[in-house]
Amino acid sequence: VNHGAAGELPAGNLNASITFKKGLRSGNPRGGATTPFVFKAAEGYIVCRARIDAAARDREGRPPALPNNFKIYFKRSKNATQSQFVEVTEVNFRDQLNARWSKITTLDTTRWGARGTTAVEGTTFEFFVYVPRSVRPTQVSRLRRATQPAINRQMARLRAHEANNNLQIGPVQAQHLAVHNARQPEQAEEGAVFAVPNDATTRQAAAIDRSRAELDNADDQAAAQRNNLMRPIVLELNGTMVEVRVNVASLRRAVGVPEHDMFHQGIYNGYEHQELPEGADMEDVDHQEQPE
Repeated sequence: VNHGAAGELPAGNLNASITFKKGLRSGNPRGGATTPFVFKAAEGYIVCRARIDAAARDREGRPPALPNNFKIYFKRSKNATQSQFVEVTEVNFRDQLNARWSKITTLDTTRWGARGTTAVEGTTFEFFVYVPRSVRPTQVSRLRRATQPAINRQMARLRAHEANNNLQIGPVQAQHLAVHNARQPEQAEEGAVFAVPNDATTRQAAAIDRSRAELDNADDQAAAQRNNLMRPIVLELNGTMVEVRVNVASLRRAVGVPEHDMFHQGIYNGYEHQELPEGADMEDVDHQEQPE
């Protein structure tokens, strides 16, 4: 490893700064809020990422408007342009720090020495996070219009998600998930994981699919029963009640009734009132006696 004029990367505290740039990296956003912090190279990428997350919280005074999978970029040299920033990962974290430290020149150390400053005090490791404006909850424009081609693409991804995870998603929930993912900008990125939100709308769509399946099954059973031409009836023969199978169509013609069931699922269609949990009923205040 080329350590440069400053020698090996120190094990102690290092000065750093994190700049939060508003916008996408491809748009080369200018400026941004910068917050200084201190870290140690030995602590690794995970701790450094946590410090950056904490810096975002301190900057906003509330939970940061950072996506969960936010990327950290690093300035490998003092004069690097924005297009030359490199993404920092857990794998290359130490290598990027060494690369920046090795860029220290003899001229730098001489200048710092003249001011009574060490290389550690004179060097700032510069990190950057790009915060898409669309991640802020007040900016609803982050959602895309769900066009039919986009929905079709997400429906194909949904079927692949079903096959890979051994799932069976009903048509109502499938349509909801396809529209939901078609509207999310991050779902257009390569390698994005198909999103199945655990919200009330998704759960309601799944419940509707289950109810439809139960009704379809009940209708199939009722249709099978209706299409069965032979039904048992009870007759009295010589004082004995005997069960006899008869042709339903001929019996209907004999007694003059229609060729179809009048109420194939019962007059009340098997309705059962949903039991309410104890304490869920509201107090009736409209019919209380008024004081005289």
